[in-house]
Amino acid sequence: MELRHLRYFVAVAEAENVSRAALKLHVSQPGISRQIRDLEDEIGFSLLERSAKSVRLTAAGKVFLHEAREVLSRVEAAVNKAREVAKGGSGEIRVGKQWYCIDLLLFHRRLRCLFIFDLKLGRFTHADAGQMNLYVNYAAEHLTLDGENPPVGLILCSEHDEAVARYSMGNVTNKILAAQYKLALPDPRLIEKEIEKTRRMLELRAKLGYKFPTAKTKPSRKWREGI
Repeated sequence: MELRHLRYFVAVAEAENVSRAALKLHVSQPGISRQIRDLEDEIGFSLLERSAKSVRLTAAGKVFLHEAREVLSRVEAAVNKAREVAKGGSGEIRVGKQWYCIDLLLFHRRLRCLFIFDLKLGRFTHADAGQMNLYVNYAAEHLTLDGENPPVGLILCSEHDEAVARYSMGNVTNKILAAQYKLALPDPRLIEKEIEKTRRMLELRAKLGYKFPTAKTKPSRKWREGI
């Protein structure tokens, strides 16, 4: 049994006519009729009562229609969730009997690994570290492809206690980081001051002959530490 058998059957059952269903699916009438008969032969009972101008569902066909719709709906939902993950977005994962929602999942091209983001409105807790560890373990087993590096988890929270973070993630083997985000931008004057400071620093380094690091070169020790 294949998904096309279910799609053809649902289309015919909803249209109550093979010709209209074939027109909707852009397939030939003999082809769709043959696929449904193959489906009936496989499951061992009739789904439709056929007449010259229409078809009607059998009692078993009514039950099968409901289940077929459920299967097709679940397949569509699975494809949509996988597509969101593939292009970088949020998505749900199922671990055991529970569903979890990943806030953001991205792939870093240069590091060749997945980055899992968990956004918290409150302060960081040990439970956040445990949840992220679950996400990273799941991603390593089910989402990471051959040749990619292990995934990295990043927890962003409004309040960050370094002691809690250290003891929560001290012996965790996965790469999990916690950082505090700002609820508002700094004062514009402070931003302008930092931009001007950075501009002067770059101009001075250029005059002294320091080469700016590129994507293919690693920053020198002097560059990382300042002049």
